[in-house]
Amino acid sequence: MAYEVTVPSFDDKSSPMDRLLFADNQNWIGHIATEITDMYWSLPREERMKVDPVVLEETWVVEAFVAAVIDAYTHGRADLQHGHTFFQNTDDKNWVIAFAHFIQDGVPYRFNVQYSLSYGAVTAMGLGTGYNEIDGYLNAWNEAVRPRPGGLGGGVKSPYYGIDLARLDPSTHNLALGGDGLRILEFDRDLDIVTFEMVTADRQLVELSVPGTDIADRGGYLRQVRGERYEFVPAYGVQVYGKETVITFYVEAGNRIGRVSQGRYKGTMELCDGLEIAFGDNVRRKVDDWVSTRGLQAFRSCEIVYNYSENGNVLDGVSSLANRIQFTISNGRATAAALWR
Repeated sequence: MAYEVTVPSFDDKSSPMDRLLFADNQNWIGHIATEITDMYWSLPREERMKVDPVVLEETWVVEAFVAAVIDAYTHGRADLQHGHTFFQNTDDKNWVIAFAHFIQDGVPYRFNVQYSLSYGAVTAMGLGTGYNEIDGYLNAWNEAVRPRPGGLGGGVKSPYYGIDLARLDPSTHNLALGGDGLRILEFDRDLDIVTFEMVTADRQLVELSVPGTDIADRGGYLRQVRGERYEFVPAYGVQVYGKETVITFYVEAGNRIGRVSQGRYKGTMELCDGLEIAFGDNVRRKVDDWVSTRGLQAFRSCEIVYNYSENGNVLDGVSSLANRIQFTISNGRATAAALWR
């Protein structure tokens, strides 16, 4: 089934950025969403069951428009190799937030767009570029340890450092789980700043100071275990802020990395064997599709757990206890990933 959009004539009066209105002041995007909803319910039941009900969500329509905005402002570069475009919705389905990352002439660019459904317009856009010192250290690690697609002589590896590298052997990648790549020196309680030494890809030590939490002030992380329980693990929180890569490490006593978390991660993370989750994926739907092919026993072996809000009506996270990975969820979609040892 195809749905074609005819671009009408718009009111020529000035209006906020991308707030597209008909001459009678009706919002065009909202009008399209209403048309699609009416078309969906007009279908016979057997045909309606073949259509993904996601078309009933106005955010789905808005995302197509926001994607067009990104394409226009980036001249299509977000769709090139190693370009990434992410979409995120709030649980109240009132915002569509998009992030585009791409590299041009060796320089990274980050473009973000926010669309408010209550206002009916793109209300904010931002552009960032370049790396900082921390990005330089992380990029060097990425180049040193990231496997090349297809093996030696294969494709071009991703230029981005990411949480997926935390699963590597800590003997070769000091920033992996169990590694000693972050060695705590001191914590400033007045500024909530942690100072540490980072092991670089060429096995040198550099001293850095970043925001964090103190192990002595009940800093640490929760590790989900069987029986709907959590274990608290004391640790320093080390928030490593690059301009391109933002990632949080939790360093336990003895300077061993116990947990790593990252929002807006690039690429995919494996929840279970053969079940890859990208940022923005509808995790429950991906799990259901995977179970339909792998079977219920695979679901049980992976020990998948759905974590809901206190009143039980909002899905907040999906974890695999067997693989020690958790995805943070907003409006059903993955917005962050965390690994623990």
